[in-house]
Amino acid sequence: GGGGGGGGDDDDDGPPLTLWEEERMRREDEDEALHGPRLAGDDEGGAEGAFAPQLRFDEDGNMVVDESSLSVTAGRATRLQHTGQVEDAERLGVTSSSYLSRAPSTSWSVADTAAFYEALRVHGTDFTLIASLFPHRERRQIKNKFKREASISLHLPISPH
Repeated sequence: GGGGGGGGDDDDDGPPLTLWEEERMRREDEDEALHGPRLAGDDEGGAEGAFAPQLRFDEDGNMVVDESSLSVTAGRATRLQHTGQVEDAERLGVTSSSYLSRAPSTSWSVADTAAFYEALRVHGTDFTLIASLFPHRERRQIKNKFKREASISLHLPISPH
C-alpha cells in the first residue's frame, strides 16, 4: 500500500517521486501498453528518449522495429527539453561567500578616520579592542581600514604594545 503521496506506486522504499518522474512513469506505462514490454538496456523512454530505431515485441512474441521510432516530431523534442526541474548550474552567482553574514559597508567619515588613528595610537593593532570603540563597525572592517591606511600612509601612529 502506498504511503499517501507518491503517484500510486506500491513501494515505499525510496524518496517521493517528483512530478516529472511521475509523468515519465505514466508515459512508460502507456508506451508498454501500446508497444509491449521494454527490452533490457532500453532505459531512455523508447522512441522518446533516443533518436534511433527502437525494437519491440509484437503480439506473437517476435522482435520487430517500432515504426513510430523511425521519425521524430517537434512535439517529442519539446517535451524532452522541459523537465520542470531547477538545475544547480542555473543558480548563477551563488558561492560560499553568499552565505556569510556581513555588515553593510559604509564610508569612513573624517571624524571616524581621526578616531581610528587615535585608537591605533593608544591601543596599537588590537583590532578587537578598537572594534569595541566603533559599535557600528566589525573587526574585519577595522582591520581592512588599517590595511588600506597602511598602503597609503608611511607613518601610522601605532602604539608599541
